[in-house]
Amino acid sequence: MVLVMRMCSITGVYPPERIGGVSEVAYNLQKYLRKEGVKVVVLTSGKQNEKYPNVIRISQNTSFFLIKSFVLLPRILKKSNIDIFHFQGSSGAGVILWKLFFRKKFPKTITTLHTSSVREMVETRPLKIKGKTICKLSKQEYIFKYLKSPLNIILDFLVTHLSDRVISVCEQTKKDCTADYFLPINKQSVIYNGIEAQKFNPKFDGSFIRSKYNLNDNPIILFIGVFKVRKRIPLIFYALIDIIKKNPKVKLIIIGGKWGYSEQLIALCKRLKLEKNVIFAGKVSDKEIPKYYASSDVVLVPSSYEGFPLVILESMASGKPVIATNVGGISEVVIDEKTGFLIDKDNISQLIEKTLFLIRNDKNRKEMGKNARKRVIEDFSWEKIAKQYKIEYQQLLKDSITK
Repeated sequence: MVLVMRMCSITGVYPPERIGGVSEVAYNLQKYLRKEGVKVVVLTSGKQNEKYPNVIRISQNTSFFLIKSFVLLPRILKKSNIDIFHFQGSSGAGVILWKLFFRKKFPKTITTLHTSSVREMVETRPLKIKGKTICKLSKQEYIFKYLKSPLNIILDFLVTHLSDRVISVCEQTKKDCTADYFLPINKQSVIYNGIEAQKFNPKFDGSFIRSKYNLNDNPIILFIGVFKVRKRIPLIFYALIDIIKKNPKVKLIIIGGKWGYSEQLIALCKRLKLEKNVIFAGKVSDKEIPKYYASSDVVLVPSSYEGFPLVILESMASGKPVIATNVGGISEVVIDEKTGFLIDKDNISQLIEKTLFLIRNDKNRKEMGKNARKRVIEDFSWEKIAKQYKIEYQQLLKDSITK
């Protein structure tokens, strides 16, 4: 058995940049793998940052990362004695092409799939409510759907079929990607994403956020995520119309942005006359995010498609119940009526009903919050997740020795 492993983690995005949850996963995984005795170097994009050691940043622009990783790989291999390449999604497409030339001399490869690019493409479409188009696709989403998604599908197919092992972040993602990329079951496993329970904690004081927005004891609904059509933020607006009829003090805080979608959301908010009850907080630093969770009462995740979203783990670790759509891997972490509520896709009436229930019932809300934190601590700690990945690495290396 190999006692010391040298692993190169390859990810297109890495902290301090945070686009989606992949960069956060890559960062925490390497952090806890080091505690397990695995030597890790990270290959990524962005500007060099002294706060993140053992990181090789080969391109400031993520668009050129695949090309530069392909060009520079032979030089990197000569300098580093790497046992395993670990790709986050299709970020390893440039690197893995060299496997066709190096053959058996190439390090073992493992790919983590966070979502199905096929399903994301399908769910990137104008949002309609009762047959009426509420939000059109932004320019960025048109580019994503018709240019980037087809390319991502090709790259996902390439990387997964050339990898020695494929890890999905939940059972549903495994099921989706098996069908979408024609993957053999015997080369796949499921390892969930993890959470740092000390970073997100119900003991944190949320009074700073309440004071910042002059919210006092107002019930707070929280949404955190990039502004994409499939995140279904407009559904929250339509639900809020009925919610504030029952409780005019309810406030909705929205954290996020990008994707050229902000203007449509702000315009819709004004059209529905919700300006007094909606706060667009914009982009919030990682240090402040836990404070927003602490200040909130309920976290909403009404997406039409997800893999295994980190926002749910963060909410639960913060002791907050989640109301989320029963799609993707969400039901694999949220236990309906115990740690939160699962609702049907695009069902506004259920969103209204469950949100009002949690706002009105302090005892139930707090009990669900306690159950939620207990669940993520027991099953989704990074210590546990890192150990599972280490076992996968060890088995890969063991198999290569015995062949």
